[in-house]
Amino acid sequence: PSGMGGIVALGFILGTMGIGIGYPGQPHVVNRFMAIEPGEKVRQGRMIAIGWALIIYPGMIFLGWAGRVLMDIEGHEQILIVMGNQLLHPVVAGVILAAVLSAIMSTADSQLLVASSSVSHDLKGSKEEMSLSQTRVVVTVICIVAVGMAIFVDKSIYSRVLFAFSAMGSAFGPLLLGRIQGGVPKRYAICAMAVGFFMTLFFYYSNLKPEGDPLERIVPFILAYAIVQLGRRKG
Repeated sequence: PSGMGGIVALGFILGTMGIGIGYPGQPHVVNRFMAIEPGEKVRQGRMIAIGWALIIYPGMIFLGWAGRVLMDIEGHEQILIVMGNQLLHPVVAGVILAAVLSAIMSTADSQLLVASSSVSHDLKGSKEEMSLSQTRVVVTVICIVAVGMAIFVDKSIYSRVLFAFSAMGSAFGPLLLGRIQGGVPKRYAICAMAVGFFMTLFFYYSNLKPEGDPLERIVPFILAYAIVQLGRRKG
């Protein structure tokens, strides 16, 4: 980045790349790992996921670079929609907008399903699950809270998403990787989740905010993963 050099530039690069390490810890992604069938399905899923990433992520970076050069708008998060409306045929721009909304809704409904199932099953216990109407109430409340935060919290959507992404990724990602390698004792699993989550909160709300936020996105994940590996060796 312009004006950066040495340790600052390295920290920015590590922090930006560190966004990706939280992906395995997202609740809706964890559910996919739990549901996938072993063997051929794992290989097929790996090929599809890596192929999709190689297409979509370089495209997102290129779009951001092009947007900085070609456009001068206040709402940087709307650059895809603005460029689509100005550069593409209305029908194609409509398809782009529909694709963006479908991707948003896909993640949103997955998060809602995970949240409702956690409340109805995990918190209540498998022997006393909540009724369908109670589960609907939980989903409605979560939707209202999310909409309220989107409207009234004075931060960009991108910033809020990155914070939640890092917190959940550091809490669940290291444990998921450890469970794939083998068993993790319960006390180490709980400790890893707590360290990953609360360390992310600490760095997010502290004054330690270097460019790229490498402390918030990398350090909690590494510490939680170290606890998981320690538990695996002692377990």
